[in-house]
Amino acid sequence: MGLTVTFDQARYKDSIRRLIEDLGANGDLLMREEARLLSRDLIEATPPKTKSQGNKAVARDLKRVFVAITTVIKYLKAVGKKNVAREVARLVKLRDYTRAIAFLAQRSAKTTERVPVKSHTRSGVSVKSYTQVRTRDGSAYPNVGQGTTFAQQPSASIHEGRRNAYGHVTAKTISQIILNPRALRAYIDRVQSHVGFAKAGWLPAAVKYGANVPSWIRRFSGSAPGYVVERLGPAVTGKEITLANRGSKMPRYQEQVNFAVQRRYKSMISEAQRLLRGGKTRRASFAETPSGQPN
Repeated sequence: MGLTVTFDQARYKDSIRRLIEDLGANGDLLMREEARLLSRDLIEATPPKTKSQGNKAVARDLKRVFVAITTVIKYLKAVGKKNVAREVARLVKLRDYTRAIAFLAQRSAKTTERVPVKSHTRSGVSVKSYTQVRTRDGSAYPNVGQGTTFAQQPSASIHEGRRNAYGHVTAKTISQIILNPRALRAYIDRVQSHVGFAKAGWLPAAVKYGANVPSWIRRFSGSAPGYVVERLGPAVTGKEITLANRGSKMPRYQEQVNFAVQRRYKSMISEAQRLLRGGKTRRASFAETPSGQPN
């Protein structure tokens, strides 16, 4: 699913007419300036907020699907289940994976715990801190069941199948226990290397119009899933600048796009009112007007 946003001068004609006509602003330059600011706001509105946040989300999701056998053994020893750890290690060495899973999935009483969750941003929406009651299953290793299998390396298709419509993994049942920890680490690194790709859909417009973009987003400059089309000039009617992002597949993402566009609209209205009251600006589009000031 691609997302397309059009910044059309005609659409905003009634609201910015005084900026262009009454104050004599250069319409083409004004639209390019707004495209720069809009691309900045759209990048900001697209999750994740930071590369670190994105990497953590990837690692968290993958830990709900895969676990390294070394992690399993270390956990069992740490919680006092050394006999289970030794037996699982022995069965894995014998490649008797069915019995190993049976040992790991053996049931005992469930436990509950209260876990504090810090304030965070989810799909562009701020969530306040809260306390969550979580139930731990009674298997020897948490979230291992009869459907869990052993594998030398993570299955990308299994990971994809576990993702919901928002691209996240919510269910915590372990799908695979990975026998090669390095393969799991390499897979996590590979998935994390895509963090910021959805933001990069706005990169062509941001670069074209001079918006500041962090390097972790600019790294996708050769494969940015978006484009910009400009139809401006003295002889052009129906002037417009089109910004397109084909990298985001998040449901309801258009709402975030609309929010960013509305933010720019309100900013333009506020600026128009300020300039009409005699305010000054360093915008290039106002350089030849009484409101303009040298950069």
